[in-house]
Amino acid sequence: MLNFKYQLLQLLFLLLTFSFPVALSNHKAIESLLHRLDSKRALPSVQEAAARGVLKRLLPTHLSSFQFNIVSKDVCGGDSCFMINNQNKSSQNGPEIIIRGTTGVEIVSGLHWYLKYWCGAHVSWDKTGGIQTTSIPKPGSLPLLKDEGVKIKRPVPWNYYQNVVTSSYSFVWWDWERWEKEVDWMALQGINLPLAFTGQEAIWQKVFKDFNISSEDLNGFFGGPAFLAWARMGNLHGWGGPLSQNWLDQQLVLQKQIISRMLELGMTPVLPSFSGNVPAALTKIFPSAKITRLGDWNTVDADPRWCCTYLLDPSDPLFVEIGEAFIRKQIKAAEATIHRESEDLGSLSIWDMPIWLRKADASIEVNHLKYGDVTDIYNCDTFNENSPPTSDPDYISTLGAAVYQGISKGDKDAVWLMQGWLFYSDSSFWKPPQMKEPLVRHRVLLLWFSYHQNRGAMNVLFLCDKGKGCSWALRKLVMMDGCPLGSDVGLVDLKIVGTEVYAAWPNLGGQSCMAPFNSALLQSVPSGKMIVLDLFADVKPIWKTSFQFYGTPYIWCMLHNFGGNIEMYGVLDSIASGPVEARVSANSTMVGVGMCMEGIEHNPIVYELMSEMAFREEKVKINDWLKSYSHRRYGKAIHQVDAAWEILYHTIYNCTDGIADHNHDYIVMLPDWDPSTNVESGMSNHQKKIYFLPPGNRRYLFQQTPAGLPQAHLWYPPEDVIKALQLFLAGGKNLTGSLTYRYDLVDLTRQVLSKLANQVYIKAVTSFQEKNIDDLNLNSHKFLQLIKDIDLLLASDDNFLLGTWLESAKKLAVNPSELKQYEWNARTQVTMWFDTNETTQSKLHDYANKFWSGILENYYLPRATTYFSHLSESLRQNKKFKLIEWRKQWIPMSNKWQEGNELYPVITRPWGINSETRVGPYNLKGQSLISSRDINKHNKLCRMFNTGCCVLVIYLSD
Repeated sequence: MLNFKYQLLQLLFLLLTFSFPVALSNHKAIESLLHRLDSKRALPSVQEAAARGVLKRLLPTHLSSFQFNIVSKDVCGGDSCFMINNQNKSSQNGPEIIIRGTTGVEIVSGLHWYLKYWCGAHVSWDKTGGIQTTSIPKPGSLPLLKDEGVKIKRPVPWNYYQNVVTSSYSFVWWDWERWEKEVDWMALQGINLPLAFTGQEAIWQKVFKDFNISSEDLNGFFGGPAFLAWARMGNLHGWGGPLSQNWLDQQLVLQKQIISRMLELGMTPVLPSFSGNVPAALTKIFPSAKITRLGDWNTVDADPRWCCTYLLDPSDPLFVEIGEAFIRKQIKAAEATIHRESEDLGSLSIWDMPIWLRKADASIEVNHLKYGDVTDIYNCDTFNENSPPTSDPDYISTLGAAVYQGISKGDKDAVWLMQGWLFYSDSSFWKPPQMKEPLVRHRVLLLWFSYHQNRGAMNVLFLCDKGKGCSWALRKLVMMDGCPLGSDVGLVDLKIVGTEVYAAWPNLGGQSCMAPFNSALLQSVPSGKMIVLDLFADVKPIWKTSFQFYGTPYIWCMLHNFGGNIEMYGVLDSIASGPVEARVSANSTMVGVGMCMEGIEHNPIVYELMSEMAFREEKVKINDWLKSYSHRRYGKAIHQVDAAWEILYHTIYNCTDGIADHNHDYIVMLPDWDPSTNVESGMSNHQKKIYFLPPGNRRYLFQQTPAGLPQAHLWYPPEDVIKALQLFLAGGKNLTGSLTYRYDLVDLTRQVLSKLANQVYIKAVTSFQEKNIDDLNLNSHKFLQLIKDIDLLLASDDNFLLGTWLESAKKLAVNPSELKQYEWNARTQVTMWFDTNETTQSKLHDYANKFWSGILENYYLPRATTYFSHLSESLRQNKKFKLIEWRKQWIPMSNKWQEGNELYPVITRPWGINSETRVGPYNLKGQSLISSRDINKHNKLCRMFNTGCCVLVIYLSD
């Protein structure tokens, strides 16, 4: 009894302090996980070889200039780090620089750090200008470091990469050649925790077959290639499908290649798991299973062919059974057995094997590659834009525990990684009780007390109601962490470990089984078994309002991009300081940084800075860093360009309005509305010409409402950015041939012209409202001309071409049927996205809009042309604008384009921006002038458009 009183006093003290989170000292909550992951890594010789492979592909001329070595974490004080030193050369041809790191990723990160800060080099995606290595001295002349060299430690263990939809917006049509470049880029940026979602449908096919679901049943379950991300999350099914067996097999092979290279470099892949999304056929095979048909997700008519997916309730025993089956199938999916003595490679060639199997120690007799067994971290997002059926914390806790058990039954050491987008997008649902029900709530579990008398036992649970005192009760508990909690059980002991309250009882094996008494989603799993991605921390950090996710480890992430849109945008100050503020804050539970953009290959400055934060102990001084970035990106210092970037930092890359940037420029997202209403309300402070987006939550609710004009996002004075463009052009004389400069010049000019087009559009619809047909025709003509001009501009750079996207899709097809399907998927995703009917556009139309040459002139231009034609016609006939009639004309045109197969260029046209391109301060009083002149025996097309304060003049050589 004395022991009971002592435990009760402990618990009462705990209750008084429980609401205060406890810091993760040196990441103790995940220490055991880090140790396990370290033990799974490839051999040091394998990681060193993989790092040299990156160097060979990046800088083949300097392969002998560097020496790479893996070192123990003990050298780095128990953390991950890289060290760069001069090599004591014994011969003239030996290595000049030695880079040591705790993994292959650390070594490659160290290489990138040296190339950036000692050689002035720059690495970005090919589609954002590629690499700049002209500043790197020849072998034998590399810059030396100070005697002590450099040691850079990670302040947090992980650098995470990808959003669950990046696989559809960016990676969907990639082959291994492109993926190899991406894994190299990841390693150079220090990414050590990448999402690896490719090819999972092939595993699901095997899993569901074991549950008597046929391949034909899955035809209406899997989405098409460009829509797989949303089929995986249970938002839709069947849209763009079915998937051919060719696709399934091809993608699984690709996944093995991706995983193998990640492992060779010492990365920890994050693999998928079961979220409860099931085929419709399961309802017939298991009629008693708790399967719910979810509500509509953005269809226009709730067409059952792709609307309203099926969710298996996590409380159903079948949930854990399927979850376990998927993890086990995934672990076995890439199993390869190699018998070294006989060199029996089974059905796989040596080139199918990862480097460490090809070069492993010959004394190892048998080696197993199981790509699913090389990680303990699994992603699952059951509630991503799908709210649970009830907000009851106990129910949510049950769901969370079951989701985790489905993973942990397949991998006993599993850790659940969850995107935290739901806490922002559905913040009205996910309140503190649903995120983490406090121990002190309406009813609070105080203590199990087991009173033994002779041969019997009485098991008692103390429950307290606020303001009503305490009572005795029994309570049914849920399954958790392998403990038999499905019914009332006799607990025999209470343990208090830190701030966790545990109950223990004898299980069938006679040993103690323990589970924490915690509630709601974030603490429905054992401590240290969940990691949350604070997905939108660059704009809307949840860690600040959730007591550091109530003690759950989290990763500070930058979301930045929606739908793979192309727009210059960023919040550099937030990136430079946010992760540091979160890490050093009181009671911090931060364990990593991450990049969770929906689409990649844009805004290289943003991603370079964010990647560096994985290695930054202190906040970055942007002004100094920015100059260094400019010099590295272009290979030299140009004072006009430096000045331009200073302006861009304070304008385009200083968005502080808290609005999620999703490109709503009117060219790429033409408003589907009747402009008969007044548009004067809601104008921005910047000349009252551009509108701000409403502070919506869900990303798919950023669309317009029928009542008014959808609002384009402008967060800076456009005249300042025009000044930056003037400076950028002035500095171009010294950057002839620079692909990075060319990309930035095209992108910046596109940005200026697109924002100008927004102003012209407002003038056009205002003219319509004022029934001024002449001004309507004038401004609509300018708007259409701007579309043509921007298309021509984008055609001058290989990185802004629609043809590249379409051809990469068709390249994966192996028969005419797939060719047609893949091209339709590619075209549909970047235009209508989802279903339509005769009079209603897709609710997601233009969500994934792109500024690509080809799509502007052949899709956006005819759309705007028909729209303005209907506006003009209504004024001529003095009749009300008929929005439905316009839709009836436009939607079939869109459908026809989506089903088309016309070819688009994959290389630039023979004209482009040159040194004659310039911006001048001309006031043309709204006039649009077209003239020509002869320069170097070539005609130059000069078009000028009034911006109100200056005129942009672009010369394009033909």
